[in-house]
Amino acid sequence: MIRHLIREMILQEKSLADVLGKTPKQEPNAGREEGDGDALYYPQHRSTAEFRRDKKKMWNKYADHTYFQSPSKLFVYHYLGHYSGNGALEDYFPRGASVPGKIAGIDFPNKNELSCFGGPAKWGGADSVQLLMPFFTFKKYRVTFVSAEDAATERLSNATPTDIQRHIGSGLPKRPNLYQEYEMMPLDEEGVLDVGGLEEIVIDNWVIDTYHCEKGDVKYAKELGLKYKLLGSQYFGG
Repeated sequence: MIRHLIREMILQEKSLADVLGKTPKQEPNAGREEGDGDALYYPQHRSTAEFRRDKKKMWNKYADHTYFQSPSKLFVYHYLGHYSGNGALEDYFPRGASVPGKIAGIDFPNKNELSCFGGPAKWGGADSVQLLMPFFTFKKYRVTFVSAEDAATERLSNATPTDIQRHIGSGLPKRPNLYQEYEMMPLDEEGVLDVGGLEEIVIDNWVIDTYHCEKGDVKYAKELGLKYKLLGSQYFGG
């Protein structure tokens, strides 16, 4: 009820900037990252972590979740290794450490947040992107943040054992970088249409529906019990 009332109040707002105005700047010398690449690592300074987290919290407060959480309205997909360069299925589910039937992200929800792409479902689903590179689609997930540009969120591959232990209960988070502008955070369908799609969608509690892959990936997908579809074909397996 409260979220619905908020949406009614800000019905004409397309981005977080329309609601909150100018993007705040972090206080100097408060532990902020100094280089662009530092945003891809988990912050070691509490003030930096909180500043990035608060931007994400503000988006969640004002976003139209009836839109962002609806697969029939927003199509979400993840290109394997798009940012990290580690695009093999084994990079996501290492051999020897992945036990079929007990794999987070395949057999039950994975709590670690994952960066995805997406856009209005009416533009086309998996068939509209399937010729590009291997990707996942999902049967379960929760959108926790979106951006019209690369938000330079933390990379899971950069998490240290300390980072993993710190977030072991909730899963590793992914938060927008210090300089992410509110204008780049659409709040509803109209905002997404205005920016022409989303460069980054962060999801948690995700379970893969289909692995769209090359023929050489099929054997390991079968071993994992993962449903697959060959790129450029209508063939399903699993």
